[in-house]
Amino acid sequence: MTVARPLCVTCHRRHREPGSPRCCDCGAGRIHGTTPPPRRRPRPTPAEQLGDAEETDEAETEAEAP
Repeated sequence: MTVARPLCVTCHRRHREPGSPRCCDCGAGRIHGTTPPPRRRPRPTPAEQLGDAEETDEAETEAEAP
């Protein structure tokens, strides 16, 4: 009896090496039946970065003041 080979999410070809985390044909890291990679948080916009920096500076100066 043969083992069912999972499909690649990107190229939809049968995965030749079921133990490998990447597709044998296209190199994608998504294989059907495996857990997807963790989602990254979106990068903050420059305005958000400046806003966050101002808030942290104020919080640090308040914490340092007696």
